Amino acid sequence: MKTNKQLALAVNRNLKSKEVKIGRWAIFDGEQQVAPDCYSPQTAWSNAVIAICCPFPVGSKVLDKDSGAIYEIMPSTFGYPHFYKNEKDRVEGSVLRLFRYSDSMRFEAVRDANDINPTR
Repeated sequence: MKTNKQLALAVNRNLKSKEVKIGRWAIFDGEQQVAPDCYSPQTAWSNAVIAICCPFPVGSKVLDKDSGAIYEIMPSTFGYPHFYKNEKDRVEGSVLRLFRYSDSMRFEAVRDANDINPTR
């Protein structure tokens, strides 16, 4: 399995980790910070991969094909995809789950109500 750094660099080769203050690291695209800073370079890459590798843009609706639930992609403070919420506006988790783990194929973008299978 690829590391978070490898996944992020596969999307954007310009990314670099920088120590932003003593003991705090962040990932940058040029001068633009792409995700929140944290306590280690490894965690910074984890934040970056969440932010830039999500296959769904902020605001898009995503269908969980197993449960029939529809989620909305929410932005981080930096404007990148970060969390997803359910139809009751409850945050369900990190978008990393939508593309990183083995169940990633169970999620698909929903363009309109006709995209949803009415038998669910």
